[in-house]
Amino acid sequence: MIHFVSGDIFKNRFNAKSFGHGVNTTGVIGGIATQVFEKYPKLKKQYLLMCKEAGAILGGRVQLYWHSPDFAIFNMFTQINPGPNARLDFIENCCLDCLMAMNCLEITSLAVPAIGAGIGGLDLEDVKAVFSKVFKDSKGDVYFYEKYEHE
Repeated sequence: MIHFVSGDIFKNRFNAKSFGHGVNTTGVIGGIATQVFEKYPKLKKQYLLMCKEAGAILGGRVQLYWHSPDFAIFNMFTQINPGPNARLDFIENCCLDCLMAMNCLEITSLAVPAIGAGIGGLDLEDVKAVFSKVFKDSKGDVYFYEKYEHE
């Protein structure tokens, strides 16, 4: 089930068991990814290696990283180049990958920011529609932070 919420995603007030965020395939880091990679340097190292090895072919896919046995992070490759270049088809494919991983690996919840609607340049309502479509019948809870509010 999808929940549209506001707040500070890093506070994890819903105790989500996984976190997803948008990245590009070139390895240029900005936006929320900057904070994520500062907090999880091993994830950053793996992300940069994937970009170097696979590049644009990663578009629309996810990289799953287990920070601990009960907390996972999804790098969601929502665009090839940095800047206002996010793609709705990539976001939908990333969401489908996350849903499959959640179902197969019994990840009960996912928290995501407004992926693609900030630096990525997409309209927030279009992004929300994609998330609603993919996660409407999800067994797990998806917390889509449509608005950041410092807590």
